[in-house]
Amino acid sequence: MPRKRKRIKFIAVGLVVSTLFVYIYFYNRSVIFHADIVNPPRGSPTNLIAKDVSENQIDLNWQDNSDNEESFKIERTDNVMNDYHEIASVETNTIAYSDTTTTPGKRYYFRVKAVNRLGSSDYSEISTPTRQEQFNLLTGIGDFERYHSNDIGQEVADGWSFSGSVTSADKTMAIKESGTGIDGSNRQKIGIKNITGDNHWVYLYKIYKVGGAVQFGDTVTFKTDQIQIYDNTDLPVGASISYVMRIRLQYGTYLTWPTYYFDQNSNSGTINFTIPQASDVPEALRNDFELTFEFMIKTSGNIGTLEPALSIDGASIFVSRNGAPLEVEVPAPRNRAINTQITFFYNNSGSNLYETALKYDGIMSAITKDNSIYNQIRYYNPNIKVYAYVIPGVIQDFRKPDFTDPTNPELADRLGFADATQYHPDWFYPYPTGFGPYDDRRAIFPDDTIDRSYKKFMNDGVTPLPFVFDAEYQDDYFTDMNNSSFQLAWREQVKNALANDYFDGIFIDALNIAQEMALKIGASSPSKCADSTEPGFQTNCKTTVNRMPYEVQNFIHNTASFFKENQLETMSNQIGQYLQRFIGRSYYDPYWNPNTESNPEDVYGNSFDPHQYTQNAPDNTYDNIFVEHAYMTFWWVKDPATNNFTNRYDLNLWKDSIVNLEMVNQWNQTLPEGKKKKIWHLVYNVDCKNCTVVDPMEGQDGWARFGLTSYLLSSNEYSYLGISRREPYNDFGNSWFFP
Repeated sequence: MPRKRKRIKFIAVGLVVSTLFVYIYFYNRSVIFHADIVNPPRGSPTNLIAKDVSENQIDLNWQDNSDNEESFKIERTDNVMNDYHEIASVETNTIAYSDTTTTPGKRYYFRVKAVNRLGSSDYSEISTPTRQEQFNLLTGIGDFERYHSNDIGQEVADGWSFSGSVTSADKTMAIKESGTGIDGSNRQKIGIKNITGDNHWVYLYKIYKVGGAVQFGDTVTFKTDQIQIYDNTDLPVGASISYVMRIRLQYGTYLTWPTYYFDQNSNSGTINFTIPQASDVPEALRNDFELTFEFMIKTSGNIGTLEPALSIDGASIFVSRNGAPLEVEVPAPRNRAINTQITFFYNNSGSNLYETALKYDGIMSAITKDNSIYNQIRYYNPNIKVYAYVIPGVIQDFRKPDFTDPTNPELADRLGFADATQYHPDWFYPYPTGFGPYDDRRAIFPDDTIDRSYKKFMNDGVTPLPFVFDAEYQDDYFTDMNNSSFQLAWREQVKNALANDYFDGIFIDALNIAQEMALKIGASSPSKCADSTEPGFQTNCKTTVNRMPYEVQNFIHNTASFFKENQLETMSNQIGQYLQRFIGRSYYDPYWNPNTESNPEDVYGNSFDPHQYTQNAPDNTYDNIFVEHAYMTFWWVKDPATNNFTNRYDLNLWKDSIVNLEMVNQWNQTLPEGKKKKIWHLVYNVDCKNCTVVDPMEGQDGWARFGLTSYLLSSNEYSYLGISRREPYNDFGNSWFFP
């Protein structure tokens, strides 16, 4: 038997050794040495499959891809919020485990990682058991995580509304209870207080129109996972309090509301209700047919000083089509060999969330409110990645006519322009004395008759705004991204806005060098300081914004590490800064060193100074690179001969797109697990079905097929592909698809 285990340092010329363990065995007088060099596990488990065996057992199987693990750790959760906890550890080379601690009727998600004494691999993909409920989830998972203020300043969960027989803040309560729910989630608390007289009520509700997500003849299930009742004892004689959840359906004189009554011992509740067939509903009323899902507190008689309240967590609404489960497989099967992504995703009324979960591996969200739609997509596809869209290079002027910033939840991730201009003018670029904008359309937007002349002034309504804005997007005011206080404020704003939203990361747009010109006040020529060949350009135009690559690199370094610490992935739109060129290397290459840079590019006439830059590393560069115009670009200018838009093929751009993929693949050969980079390619604005766009590629879907085949030439496990179609072009609502 071993008597002694001793760890020593080992130094050898020409030999790289990470760790050396020396085992000394004593057998009589002989001494035997055994050296074992160990690294963290080199491959994460894959192909994790969960299978129901019985009501209380789920069997797991996976593929072992590491050759130096000492064990596998198995983690489980019963929601999709990443609240995983370890349930077992099994020995090396094990590829199966039976979980016999499950509860009938619950959904479970599993993940596995390889472990040894020096660390662990990445997690496997997430797997779900076949016991998954075969219903279409309308809403509910994480439904009470994010809140907004209603008209009287109360906290109401996004997607829900709050009302009652009295609506003043001193008589009712709607409160966010942080961290008090299941596994530390938030709860919504509603209640009545300081009430006099008889018969009052308050209710929290959500409405669905029948004919959209819910059809005639469907069966809906309204379920809550946790409730808590307050102040339901010691009622005065003749008084009563009811705590209920119900589904209210009404059209014309027809009214029904199947109801579940909670009592003091209740901790959850479920209602099943079948919607009438369309033939049973008068045709004139079918378009106004709505379902309302409610939590309610009702009082009868005088309740005295009692303050009845109800806390709710985990409210979910499911639907089964015409009384039978929908013909969908949950989780959605993945029937493709490449990674796909959808960009600028909106939850339009016609969105098919199951189809989205079925088709895509990644989503870049155009909204950061009503995130319950993404939890619904996660219900169908637990492995999908969701990124929130943010902009650091500008602060947008969304001020109201009273010069205050809006409280719109859609803008929660953005710094307020009114506050920024008043308290942090150093974040902006001022116009030089005697110069101003060369093109000013801030007062009236294109195709808009609303007077917005107030947009030209500071918050006092008198002082002209002295800050430089983007001539193309005139609500956007350039920010000094190298300003440390701006960096701190921006990253905290984004982090707080996404708290409890369970986004996987952020998509950072407009992260590029910039130059903006100003026109001498009173100069009649040139009309726009946009063409340096115009007469008078040299004397009448001056540079106001000259954002340089080292400033952007500094911003990347100070935000990438911050978001990694807060478990948010980062993705940056590289906007033409290809990875083999100087700017692309200095932003994204995790091994780039300014002191060894041999081929810097001239940027706006500024020479390269290595002392302005710092060395890149895996942790201070972004995790994902987004290529907006891959393989081809949309020609934004009309062809004067035909007056049509067209797409443009460029051999160099096509080559650059392929080189981008290969460079990321090369980095990842030496980057450790958990720090490998990913690249997303978007083939932008391909064939338009219903407009006069002329494409050089022959036939409908020509550009889509061109983008797909180009991607397949050099795709790898770290790459994603998306293809966008705009139809018709003059409608700026995008339709995104994958062929």
